[in-house]
Amino acid sequence: MKKNKFPQISDLDLNDNKFLIFFDGGDLGIRKNVDNLKDFYKCEKLFEDAFYEYSTDYNEFYWSIRYTIPDGKQFEKLLKTSKYEKNYPFEYNNHWYTPLHYSFKTKTLYVEPFFFLNGDPDLISYLADYCKSIKKIKIFMMTTLEGKLADQFSKDKIVDTPVIEEYLQRFLRHKNFWCHFLVLNKNQLNGLIKLKKSLKSRKIKIAFPDASKEEKVILKKKDLI
Repeated sequence: MKKNKFPQISDLDLNDNKFLIFFDGGDLGIRKNVDNLKDFYKCEKLFEDAFYEYSTDYNEFYWSIRYTIPDGKQFEKLLKTSKYEKNYPFEYNNHWYTPLHYSFKTKTLYVEPFFFLNGDPDLISYLADYCKSIKKIKIFMMTTLEGKLADQFSKDKIVDTPVIEEYLQRFLRHKNFWCHFLVLNKNQLNGLIKLKKSLKSRKIKIAFPDASKEEKVILKKKDLI
């Protein structure tokens, strides 16, 4: 079975002043010991290189990382026969992260917490300065791996694994594939404060749409909301 290096850029669309970049994270039944945070950092470097190289007056940008995830029966067949069933993957096997997305229509930059786990907001600060139409940045507290299989695990009470990351850790043996959270430790808070200071002259608002009441108290004390 041929092995490719993942993640890698699968598509780059620069039409109509848009920067749409798509990464292929490979098949998580075939890849071994995948660390989704390390994958993110590799994609971030590739994103930066491409964004700077093709830099123009973008009014919309989008970044996704796609993974193919087999269900239990598909993975068992792979282990027994070294191949998947015919026509695999199906639509429900496709899952993805969207680390950032800027919508010109809403003037809002949507950001997942990957960028702040190590307290370094430099890329988000750069994008906010680069794209003059941004009026608001929405930062989510939890990473979300989207897809039909993930939705099923979250809704089906019969399944023992309530979130897709637990399935990936226990069944597909990716021990470092985590659902990452902003825990608002000192390092992360300093990074968020640094970001807000860098936005002061632009009067860009920051929001945390999925923050809990307790998290909002901490954010408010730090004058982040």
